[in-house]
Amino acid sequence: MRRLTLFLAGVAIVGNLAIAQDNRNDLRVMVVGLAARNYQESMDFYTKVMGFKAGFSFSPDGKRMNTYFQLSRDSFIEMSETAANAAPGFTQESFLEMQSATEAMPAGITHVHIQVPDVAAAVARLRQLGLPAPARGAFPSRRRRRRWMPGSRTILSAAAIAAACLLNVATARGQAERPPMAEEVFKNVQILKGIPVKEFMGTMGFFSAATGMNCTQCHIEESGGNWARYADDTDLKRTARRMIAMVNSINQSWFRGQRVVTCYSCHRGGAKPMVIPDLAEQYSEPVLRVPDEIQRDFQGVPSATQILDKYVQAVGGMQRLSSLTSFVAKGDFEGYDDFNKYPVEIYAKAPGLRTTIAHGVYGDSTATYDGRNGWVASPESVTPVPVLPLTGGDLEGARVEAELAFPGRLKQILTEWRVGAPFTIADGEVYVVQGKLAPGGLPVKLFFDQESGLLVRLVHYADTAVGRIPTQVDYADYRDVAGIKMPFKLTTTWTDGRSIIELRSVELNASIDAAKFAKPAPPGPPLK
Repeated sequence: MRRLTLFLAGVAIVGNLAIAQDNRNDLRVMVVGLAARNYQESMDFYTKVMGFKAGFSFSPDGKRMNTYFQLSRDSFIEMSETAANAAPGFTQESFLEMQSATEAMPAGITHVHIQVPDVAAAVARLRQLGLPAPARGAFPSRRRRRRWMPGSRTILSAAAIAAACLLNVATARGQAERPPMAEEVFKNVQILKGIPVKEFMGTMGFFSAATGMNCTQCHIEESGGNWARYADDTDLKRTARRMIAMVNSINQSWFRGQRVVTCYSCHRGGAKPMVIPDLAEQYSEPVLRVPDEIQRDFQGVPSATQILDKYVQAVGGMQRLSSLTSFVAKGDFEGYDDFNKYPVEIYAKAPGLRTTIAHGVYGDSTATYDGRNGWVASPESVTPVPVLPLTGGDLEGARVEAELAFPGRLKQILTEWRVGAPFTIADGEVYVVQGKLAPGGLPVKLFFDQESGLLVRLVHYADTAVGRIPTQVDYADYRDVAGIKMPFKLTTTWTDGRSIIELRSVELNASIDAAKFAKPAPPGPPLK
């Protein structure tokens, strides 16, 4: 669930809007429409304070403006400009006229777009909540579309609209857990408000990747080991706030709100942007990079289907993979900048359940995905919140890693397959295959060894308030376990850490207590 702040007519309305990210939901909130009396003030609030990305703006009549803000992969705020003297209510007809900019809309939440697989069932459920009957959508589509709108000169209250939004998750899977927001956990948060703590920490990792600096270099030396001291202001923090506003302004002014420029665009891993050309770099061999997103298939390479089929055969074939229902793996865990090794266990069950427990010196670290929801539980030395729910790209990444434990399902899990140009990893030639959990979603890149067909790398992404961050998992040391090849070494790298897991044993089709995939408890005491 994402916390949403609506700023209308000088009033901030704060609430929790449940937005589905999983294409298995029965109901999906796509758009929340609102009309703003002070359009520019609302625009500044959403882009500069909240950091929302304006997808596009247009003016149907050359007078009033409409802007779409992207909240997640497939959910938006549709903001329309209204007049100060607009009537307090409106009819269905005036609503449709407003879409062509012939009528002013009263300020407030105006409508909600909900995508459903069964229109009749959804309408019946909404009527049970006491909402007025919907009208057919005014715009033709291949899909049946209804726009939930007021009828007979009435306007849906904010409470009723909230009920419709929350029905999205409540019907499909029960109320989603609300993650703690950054400003509720950390002090002196001035710009990066209204985002989950996990995403907030991701922005810190983005800053580190962009500038090459660590936590205490941006904050103060005393903040190491003391979460409260991260609130202390420094010149670098004040500069960072101005830079966030500058980058948001550039993207808004020149790229229609799309995130084209980030901190990394100029810094490229250095504390100060380079301003003089580097001749050695200019005349040396170019460094090959996989594009941020593969837009079209590269010619002259096998298709995605051929590469995936070879992978299935390489790890044991579909018949053996179909018989794999679970496994328990045990080995050693090594964290970044820590040369000690600690016990680790991995519990996996089809379809797509996975828990990893590392028993570190400061306490257990647990990552769990139960098929729908995910959490990370860490000691206080790692995070100020002992158990954090996963959202957005972090949740999608947990799902991808869990599903990859059972390769036979890979073709069904991802969509929009693309094959990029061949790439080299550790002197080995690989094919790069990209898929997505849902159409238009975040990319997932899979790197397959051209010779063996085995998966050697996974890269998935999460969006933060300042840019997209990658998580990379490298798979190595494949061994045969009852006819199925499994990687015994997993190296996970992200913008603020790295871990290495080396397995010693893997038991296939093991009986696993369902409690292993439940929300983890806060970490226990450190090892003695």
